[in-house]
Amino acid sequence: MKIENNSINPLSSKKTEETRSVEQTHSRPDAKRVDRSRDKMEISESARLLAKARVALSEMSETETAKLDELQRSIKSGNYSVPVEELAQKMMRFFKP
Repeated sequence: MKIENNSINPLSSKKTEETRSVEQTHSRPDAKRVDRSRDKMEISESARLLAKARVALSEMSETETAKLDELQRSIKSGNYSVPVEELAQKMMRFFKP
């Protein structure tokens, strides 16, 4: 490692160079361009669906929440069976022209 003496004395009372003010009284030409720009945010479709689901969940009544909890317990325990006939009827109503 080489150390050179560049004649800077930190304790010197002499002014080494003319100083410039930090504050600028005039703006740069490109500053206006920055002021006019807007921030932009894009949300994926998955994030939108998740946000909608969270809102719907927070608006559920206690009865609906209890039914949902019971359904989740039945599915996890393996005791839930799909009511096939009821499902088929609802599908047919949905797809009727």
